[in-house]
Amino acid sequence: MKQFYMPTKLFDGKKIIEEKKQLLLAYGRRALIVTGSQSSKINGSLGDVEDALKALNIDYGIFDQVEENPSIENVIEGAKAYKEAEFVIGIGGGSPLDAAKAIAVLLKNPHEPEEKILFETPNAKALPVIAVPTTAGTGSEVTPYSILTVHKDQTKRNFKCRVFPEIAFLDVSYFLTMSIHVRVHTCIDALTHLVESYLNTNATEYSDGIVEAGLTLWAKGFPKIQAENIDETHMQYFIAASTFAGMAISQTGTSLPHGMGYFLTYHHGLSHGHANGILTSSYLRLYQDQDKVNRLLRCLGIHSIEAFEKEVDVLLPALNLRDDQMLMYAEQMMLNQAKLKNYPFEVTKDELFMMYKGKSSQAESNR
Repeated sequence: MKQFYMPTKLFDGKKIIEEKKQLLLAYGRRALIVTGSQSSKINGSLGDVEDALKALNIDYGIFDQVEENPSIENVIEGAKAYKEAEFVIGIGGGSPLDAAKAIAVLLKNPHEPEEKILFETPNAKALPVIAVPTTAGTGSEVTPYSILTVHKDQTKRNFKCRVFPEIAFLDVSYFLTMSIHVRVHTCIDALTHLVESYLNTNATEYSDGIVEAGLTLWAKGFPKIQAENIDETHMQYFIAASTFAGMAISQTGTSLPHGMGYFLTYHHGLSHGHANGILTSSYLRLYQDQDKVNRLLRCLGIHSIEAFEKEVDVLLPALNLRDDQMLMYAEQMMLNQAKLKNYPFEVTKDELFMMYKGKSSQAESNR
C-alpha cells in the first residue's frame, strides 16, 4: 500500500505572518511561544509573531530557553511556562520546533506521566502547533516528528505520537542572519534527509519525486552555502529544499545515518547536520542499489561519490574516534529496529563500524 499525507498549510513569502495573522484566531485566544534564547530576537521572527498576537488581542507567554537538542527535562520545563495556552507557536530551527511539538503534547495531557505520553502513547493528542522556521535544515515545520535527548539512554529518540504543525510560515528574511557555520550544518542536514528518504525501504514514486525536486533545488543553492552574505534567491533554494525534505521524510522516515549520528551528537557534541553529514558518503557506498544512488547524484549535478566527497564532505571535518567507541556505537545501532527497517537490505555490525571508520580521523586501533 502507498499513501501520502501532508496536512500542514504552508505559506511562504516576505511579511507572511503579518499578511496571514488572522488565521491564528482559529486556534484560540491564548498562545505559548516556544523558541531559543537569541536567534529569533535577532532575525525579527519573534517580534513579528508578538506583533501579530498583540494585533489580534491574543494573550501569550514565552518559553525562550529551548536547548540545542532539547531534552525531556527541557520540554517539561517549557510546558510549565503557560499552562493555560490553547495553541503553541514554535519559532527557530529544528530544536525549538521539535520542542514546541513535545510541549503541545504535554499541555494537552497534563495529568499523564511525561515519558509515557511522549514515548509510549502513539495516539496522544496535542494542542495545535504553528511553526515559524528560521533555519533550512530539519524541515520540522512539515513533519510530525520531535526528536528529544534522553539522558538516561545517552542518545536521542523520536516521540511516539505524530504532531504535524497546523500552519507553517516561511519568510526568507528570518534565514539571512544565520552564521555561515549554522547555515552549512543545517543545509547539510536537509541534504541528509533527502538522501535518506530516497534510499529507503519506504520510498515511493511520490516521495522520490519530492526528493528529486529537493535535490535539484539544493544544488542550485550550494554555490553560495559558504557565502559571507547569502542572497535571498540562493537562501530560498535551501528553504524549499529543506521543506521538500521534511515532506519526504514524513512519508518514509530517515535511515542509518540519522540513527548512527545520534551517538555522535550526544557523546561528541556534533551538530545534528554535522553528525549525519559525515556518514552520508559512506551510506552512499554501502547502499546496494547503486543505480538509484547514481540517479540521486545526477539530481545534484555530481557524477560520483568521490566527487560528492570533494564537494560536500570537505565542509564537515572528520571526527576523531577510537575503535572501541565506533564498535560500541555500531553495536547499539544494531538494536535500533526503527532505523534498521528503513534500510532495505541486510546490514551487519561490521558494515556499520566501517561507516563510522570511513569518516573518522582515527587511524590506529584502540590501545
